[in-house]
Amino acid sequence: METESILPLAELKAAMRIEHDDDDDDLTGLREAARKHVEAWCGPLDAFAEGVPADIVRAMILMVQCLYHDADPEAPFGFHELIGPYRLRAF
Repeated sequence: METESILPLAELKAAMRIEHDDDDDDLTGLREAARKHVEAWCGPLDAFAEGVPADIVRAMILMVQCLYHDADPEAPFGFHELIGPYRLRAF
């Protein structure tokens, strides 16, 4: 499953209130990094047969926002709470 189908760039930009296209490449890369981070905790997103849960998509958005605005590699507040029900790895 392509990351674009899980979290379309247009949806990500709308959530972040970004109206220009200047940072699309950066946002695409950050979105991939967010997916990898989620998958490190929850396993492959392709494993969700009925689609990726909205909580996980929101966690990906939080991670991209954190990296885009703060360049802080730590998971943002609320990230672990959103993925908690789906995680495979213990904290």
